[in-house]
Amino acid sequence: FICLTTFINPGILPRIKFDSNNPHRKPSYFFTQGLLKNYRSCETCNIIKPLRSNHCHDCDNCVEGFDHHCPWVGQCIGRRNYRYFISFV
Repeated sequence: FICLTTFINPGILPRIKFDSNNPHRKPSYFFTQGLLKNYRSCETCNIIKPLRSNHCHDCDNCVEGFDHHCPWVGQCIGRRNYRYFISFV
């Protein structure tokens, strides 16, 4: 289980690269059902973060379902490798 926890992607969200035509565009607002709602955004990754996702400062990535960064495994514990981490512990 430690190998599965270490080598499975924890749910790293892909970064959005800025367009050279509009370098100051930040996706912090999203228009749904006629209402303008404010969503959480990550300034480092330039993405709108889904629920329960956070930026890991050790890995420098946003992780979906982020729980914590495990120093023994050397990787974030997220949505995709959480059950293997629990089995390992």
